[in-house]
Amino acid sequence: MVVSGDSMTIVENGKEIKRFSVSRQIQYEKVDFQEDIHTLFQDPTGQHLLLCTNQGQDTYYYTQGMKRPRAVPRSKGNLIEAVGWNSLLQTDTTTGPILLGSSKGIIFETEFDVSDQSFLTKLRPIEHFNKLFQLSADIAGQNVEAEPVTGLALIPQKSGHDIKYFVIVTTSSHLFQFSGLSSSSSLLIEPVFQPIFAPYKGKSGNLPEMIEVPGNADSGAMAIWPTDVPKTADLKHFAWLTGNGIYICQFDFSVNKFLVKPDLIPYSSGRGGNVVVPLGVGLTEFHIIILYKDRLELVCVVNKEMVYQEKIPGENLSQMCLMALHPLRGEILISRGDLIWTYKIEDERRYLWKIFLELGNFERAKDNCRGNQKKRDIIERKHAESVFHNKKYKEAARLFAHSTTPFEEVALLFLEAKQIEALKSYLQLKLAKLSDEDMAQQTMLITWLVEIFLNSLGTLKESGNEKEFKETIQEFRYFLNVDTFRKSLDGNKSTLYELITSHGFPEETVHLAKILNDHGRVVRHYIQTDNYLKALESLRSMKKGVSDLYYTYSPILMRHVPKETVNAWISRKNKLDPVKLIAALVPYNLSGKALQEHNNEAIRYLEFCVSSLNLRDKAIHNFLISLYIATEDNAKLLSYLERQGEDINYIDYDVEYALRQCMQHRLYEACVQIYCVKCLFEEAMDLALKDSNYELARVVAAKPEVKFQFDTSREALLELKRKLWLMIAKDVVIRSKDIKQAMQILMESQVLKLEDILPFVEDFTKIETFKDAICSSLDEYNQGIKKLEGEMKTAEESADVLRDDIYNIRSKWSEVPAEMKCSICTYPLLIRGFYLFPCQHAFHSDCLSADIQMHLNDHDRLRLEELIRQHNIQLGEMGGAGGMSKEQKRLKSQIDDIVASDCPLCGLVVINEIDKTFFPKEDLETELEKWK
Repeated sequence: MVVSGDSMTIVENGKEIKRFSVSRQIQYEKVDFQEDIHTLFQDPTGQHLLLCTNQGQDTYYYTQGMKRPRAVPRSKGNLIEAVGWNSLLQTDTTTGPILLGSSKGIIFETEFDVSDQSFLTKLRPIEHFNKLFQLSADIAGQNVEAEPVTGLALIPQKSGHDIKYFVIVTTSSHLFQFSGLSSSSSLLIEPVFQPIFAPYKGKSGNLPEMIEVPGNADSGAMAIWPTDVPKTADLKHFAWLTGNGIYICQFDFSVNKFLVKPDLIPYSSGRGGNVVVPLGVGLTEFHIIILYKDRLELVCVVNKEMVYQEKIPGENLSQMCLMALHPLRGEILISRGDLIWTYKIEDERRYLWKIFLELGNFERAKDNCRGNQKKRDIIERKHAESVFHNKKYKEAARLFAHSTTPFEEVALLFLEAKQIEALKSYLQLKLAKLSDEDMAQQTMLITWLVEIFLNSLGTLKESGNEKEFKETIQEFRYFLNVDTFRKSLDGNKSTLYELITSHGFPEETVHLAKILNDHGRVVRHYIQTDNYLKALESLRSMKKGVSDLYYTYSPILMRHVPKETVNAWISRKNKLDPVKLIAALVPYNLSGKALQEHNNEAIRYLEFCVSSLNLRDKAIHNFLISLYIATEDNAKLLSYLERQGEDINYIDYDVEYALRQCMQHRLYEACVQIYCVKCLFEEAMDLALKDSNYELARVVAAKPEVKFQFDTSREALLELKRKLWLMIAKDVVIRSKDIKQAMQILMESQVLKLEDILPFVEDFTKIETFKDAICSSLDEYNQGIKKLEGEMKTAEESADVLRDDIYNIRSKWSEVPAEMKCSICTYPLLIRGFYLFPCQHAFHSDCLSADIQMHLNDHDRLRLEELIRQHNIQLGEMGGAGGMSKEQKRLKSQIDDIVASDCPLCGLVVINEIDKTFFPKEDLETELEKWK
């Protein structure tokens, strides 16, 4: 019985061949043979059959479609015991070159090709049948008896354009290994496999790899898994029945001795404790199937232990028992007599993980978990424990971190073994596996790891191991710089700062603060260690959230490094609020050179704020003035005041504060400028003359001309100028007694006259000094008289023109058409009294009076109502008498002045009310709500 592909072939009664479809479970072919069949071979595809008879030792070939098997004439006299199929080159119509092994130890090569349909019907000889090698005669220097070939395997492996063949030949006690290259072109040369065996033939030939096992096995059967070796598989192994046990090994086609890792599995005892050689052997991926006369056993190829045993049904043990494997369907077929038993192989991997685990092959155990996390956890824990007991602590830490072993248990293991480095690795790996949600666990592990690092650093520092100390420092900093648990570091930073500082590593505290962007901590550290430039450098290197730190630490930085601090402020331009830096600009407990440097740098920054940033905050400007005063830099103060100008609405400093400070420090020139800003020119003049500073006094006297040229009447301006110049002249005459200078001032002022200063001159002053001034004054008076005469003549002419205009206006008239209507009520205009304006708008008297009252203020409206009331009373007293009394005319004239002063439609009354709301103030809010 043989099974392969989809075909199962059975020989019944020694002569009858039946072929079945395994998938359809039907018989599809039956062939009757004349002779008893000794051996039957079927290729892996199930298409090709070879039969060998007992009587004539003839070999026959058969394939589907042939009427009967075809004899192989040249094989006559050779009993074929084994066939090596060519899995690489065979097809449905050809076997490709194959090897045959005989009972005489001879290896033949042949090929069967039925692609020509005539081969199926015509009886023509098969010429390709060549003897290649004889085990008993061709092996040089070896005394090998002629033994039947019990097993033969031909394993092709492609290597580029070449094909390398590996050949296994077994007898009852020997195993031979042959290998050699055969290019694709060699397929045209016969025999094809001659190059493989040729190197081993003759006395000078190479010795093949040979294994001799004591004892003899009746069958000497062999098995290979997988049956199609060139295809990939987890395990590729070989089994051979020997007299002492099952010889098992694996393949390694990279070497000539390609059967590696040999092992011998002894046979189990049968009935009565006797060891019986099996009838046959088979292989699955992980098990050896062993067939005895009375039982079937399965041995695991991994641990070489029996995992299954079952008695074969049937009492007649003398009947032949056969076994065949169907690897594609995962079935074992056992036949005895007329019965066939099928064993289904299901999930042979399910216990492999445990077997590999017991053998210590943890990686293979994981590969066979097949996604079962519980099994994988067991393996990982056992693996970690094994490595730990072998004292490979670093590797054990890695494995424990990936296992589910309780954290406390692992930590205690490393602590008891005093393996702190391994514990550190374990904690780091566990930390890396935590998510952001595991804040508490992260915090605990981080704190523990920091403690371990610090202890290690302390030990290395004491021992003086500088190199390892630096490496550990770098490792510690790298650990702190990991982004994944930055949030936990930030939440526990106070504890970590205290921990690191307590171990005496302040630089690492700074490093941690930089990682956490805790800039305040960094700056505070440098300040506490008097490293002010480093603190300032840290501030300048920060990009965000640094303003508050400047406000906090600038006072102390300004005290020790004022120049560098001001440079830092200026570099940030408008990103800092100068008002909040005023506290840093105030010098505390400074004197001498330090105070001078501090004030100079403060002035430099404030001048930058004023000139470059255009800052107008009064606090800044006031403080700048106070610093100018404190440094006694009068020139800069005056220059600043001059730049500020004299328009009090556009001045940025507090005038009262500046004046008070300047007065307190007797800076009268600055006070003069400030008085001028306040338009207190007389006070400014008093201060200017206090020290007889006539140049400054002249400047003050000229100020009103510039300041009030558009805001004050000419007479008031001249009066003010006269007063100021008179103050100068008086001071010159009384205090300096310099009449010449007084005359010069008189000429320069252009507003003073000689008589203005004469009261201040002493009685016994010589008249010659005033001669020019007296002459000039008389000339001026003469010109004034002439000017007045001209003005009087002009006034008289204007009066005459005015009288003529008044006379002419009495006879002025306008024509009123009969159809003309009132511009308010639109009724005919002539039905009652009316007003006619030059603009040709006409109104009834009562209509105009009522309309004009809406445009009057309260006072004029009440006055108009009173005049109308009195006028009506006068009309009532007169009755129907003709004409108007003087009182009526007066009242009428006053009413006309109010009512008819201007046209209510196009005059100034309407123009002045262009910005008036449509609604009264008391109704405005209500109307706005309606319109929303």
